[in-house]
Amino acid sequence: MIQAEAGQRKGALGRRLGLDGNVVGRVARTGQMAVVTYQDPEKTEGVPVLEGSVSAIALPVVYADQLHGVLYVETDQNADFPQEEVLFLGTLADLISGALHNAYAFQKAQEQAITDGLTGVKTHRFFMEALSGEWKRSTRAGRSFSVVLMDLDRFKFVNDFYGHLDGDIVLQRVAHILDQNCRRSDVVARYGGDEFVILMPETDAEQSQQLAGKLRSWIASDPVLREKNVTSSFGVATFPIHGSTPQELIQVADASMYLSKHQGGNAVSTADHFNPTRRNSGNVTSSKPILASHSNACLQRAPMRSLKFTAGSSSSRDLFPKQGRRLRGQTAIAHRKLLHRHSSPCRPS
Repeated sequence: MIQAEAGQRKGALGRRLGLDGNVVGRVARTGQMAVVTYQDPEKTEGVPVLEGSVSAIALPVVYADQLHGVLYVETDQNADFPQEEVLFLGTLADLISGALHNAYAFQKAQEQAITDGLTGVKTHRFFMEALSGEWKRSTRAGRSFSVVLMDLDRFKFVNDFYGHLDGDIVLQRVAHILDQNCRRSDVVARYGGDEFVILMPETDAEQSQQLAGKLRSWIASDPVLREKNVTSSFGVATFPIHGSTPQELIQVADASMYLSKHQGGNAVSTADHFNPTRRNSGNVTSSKPILASHSNACLQRAPMRSLKFTAGSSSSRDLFPKQGRRLRGQTAIAHRKLLHRHSSPCRPS
């Protein structure tokens, strides 16, 4: 495909050229410079790129034996392209090849910096930046978005029984399922260990729960994961009803995921849900005490230097009534322990 053009005569930008039937394709195949004239169709391969051209020269754009493209120059006048012009065009092709190589290397480094090396989804850092940006946009526009946190059930058993290579295959399979079945606007990232997180822009609580339910079902029914008895627990939090800041949303999604774990796994929970019948018990209990107790335990074990106090929303005061009274409407957020839950001692396995 012609990516750039310059000169008095234009009109070829975006046109696709094959490897056969034209000079550009021949140079790309052979890696050798070619000078042609189109005045004698019997002695010229193919037709000019622009109608009316008489002479042309094509040079390969190569860097370290890797072909990046072809520099093609044609004119509507008869030209023999003297040695000085050929040398000049050769130098220009070298400069272009160096610039393209640097651009490709920078692009690859950027992709590696925001892509998890094992699973191919985005990194924790990229997700946090995307979450911050979406929070700012949604705050200005007054729209909803959701954060879905997911943890694999019985993943430790897979590593212990089958080995870490099989554990890596499980993580790659789960990442593939999430990436293939989420919307293009969603951001799928590896949060840490066997935890994944999904940012769902312009998605309310009901929509996010439905999407999380579908993802849970696809994971549970996957043959590779089902063979190793791997399922997933989801926690969902939606802005602004479950939190007014990114930290609060992650905290609520984290505690909601703990609720799914508490119920036996393979479930989707939010702070609004009630806990279904517990195992070995006929009692039906609200999810809020469970979420509060999980957060209380994390807060009690977190060092005081890691606590950060921010103004809490009404939903967070309802979720943590004791803290709300003691701190007069402020929510204690264990900044490091709760945002990096995989290192917290109160995290369920």
